[in-house]
Amino acid sequence: MSSAVLIEAKSSYEKKYKCPYCNERHSRQTLAHHIERHHASMIPEGYTPLRVAFNAINNKTQGYCIICRQPTAWNETKGRYERLCGREECKQAYLKMYKSRVRAVYGTDKLSSDPRYKEMIEKKALAGRKISGYYTFKDGGKKSYVGSYEKNFLEFMDKIMNIESIDLESPGPSIIYQFNGKSHLYISDFLYAPYNLVIEIKDRGDYPRGESRDKDIAKRKAVIENSTYNYLCVKDNDFSKLMQAFAVMKYKLSENDNDRLIMENMSGVIGSAIAPWPIPYEANPDNYYMIQHLQNNVFNYSITKDPTQSEVIGIDAEKGYTVHSMNKKDIPGSYIVFKLKDRDKAHDVYREALSLLGAKVNSTEYFYQKYTGRRILTEDQILYDDKFERILTFEQEIDNLNESLYEYLTKTSSMDLLDEQVKALEVLNSLEE
Repeated sequence: MSSAVLIEAKSSYEKKYKCPYCNERHSRQTLAHHIERHHASMIPEGYTPLRVAFNAINNKTQGYCIICRQPTAWNETKGRYERLCGREECKQAYLKMYKSRVRAVYGTDKLSSDPRYKEMIEKKALAGRKISGYYTFKDGGKKSYVGSYEKNFLEFMDKIMNIESIDLESPGPSIIYQFNGKSHLYISDFLYAPYNLVIEIKDRGDYPRGESRDKDIAKRKAVIENSTYNYLCVKDNDFSKLMQAFAVMKYKLSENDNDRLIMENMSGVIGSAIAPWPIPYEANPDNYYMIQHLQNNVFNYSITKDPTQSEVIGIDAEKGYTVHSMNKKDIPGSYIVFKLKDRDKAHDVYREALSLLGAKVNSTEYFYQKYTGRRILTEDQILYDDKFERILTFEQEIDNLNESLYEYLTKTSSMDLLDEQVKALEVLNSLEE
């Protein structure tokens, strides 16, 4: 973790603000607590301690629609006022405005026709991210993605964070950066507009080296030095960083563009201090998983290293036991997921599975036999095999996390966790100095 990141995060919490009901002064993360504990009877009807604190810090009494300037509702989850009033005409006007911004940069709002955008897609495809498409949110909005990691991010924002699709721009803003004496265009992955937060999605295959690494550094430097955006880099499906950023942005309660949050290369320990880990099995890129599902009354054993089970390598009995790549929708009915305890052996089996794509094997139990060295004698044998650990499917994990995470992000008790987060940042900063 760089000390610059820590300084940015720590400095956001040093200023003290006067309570609107007394002469005491408090930091951002404690002002709402103070108001709730000592002035609850003075809070106006329809207000919350967080809203009163936000108004005091930003000298506001109301939020206003960025389109029509009519009053907007307070959103307790975001910790600020809505950007739009809720009328459909304002929503459509905002979408038109976004397309206009895209058109100003690329000459079209159909990004697939822009050579720079095509170059970005090709680069991601070469890095192993070979799927692209549009993800449909619960509210009906659609956002484009390039690769399974971006798709996982959109699913997480929709199902776990419960954000509105109109608040997320895909792709994010474009920023000019300098490299080797020339100007280049950096196209960010996403922008979460309520927090002015640029979000970059990376997997292990994206980690640059040599000149590519220097170019990547130049991009991030341009975001930090030549823009007013907050910045977050999410790596390897580690969405604890995303939750941490949202918690910090919510409780810093500031609309000041100069009061920025920059998070990159952050330690997972810090993420777990601010909130529970949001993706199953710690999204460890070194873990491997086996999926047992029933296909035409025969148990099939697929293997994957994707903790969301979006993409797996399975065996198609109907095509002569052909090894093929599948995604979640290709797995019929219910299924059970197991983490493979012997990572070295699992790594060898997974590499063999990749080499066998398109080839034929002798049964749907092939990967199980390769990993254990044993044949399956009973259907429930895998449940009692000490080489496996049964875990929740991604959908089950999503369901379990939804309620707890929503409570975490909406209850003021998480301010206590944020205070611990700031202390942890200060400790790490002193260690690096």
